[in-house]
Amino acid sequence: MSKSEAHETFQGVITTKQACEEFPFLNPNTLRYLRHKNEGPASFAVNGRVMYRRSEIERWLAEQEKAGFVPEVFLMFGRRPAESR
Repeated sequence: MSKSEAHETFQGVITTKQACEEFPFLNPNTLRYLRHKNEGPASFAVNGRVMYRRSEIERWLAEQEKAGFVPEVFLMFGRRPAESR
């Protein structure tokens, strides 16, 4: 795989830290806990680092919003998703 093919394949792939920076109501502990329970956004590991597709996080958040669901874990860790506008 060439560098340009790798770049294209992994475009939109972010680390847990980057996910939490882009979606400030999430935190690494929350994502780790949801991953453990198989309830969070789909993830995969690359060289031992957990990665997410940005589109998968957005899809999962939209699904939570549609269901009107605030996972209990958000409350456990003192964070809550931003209110809908």
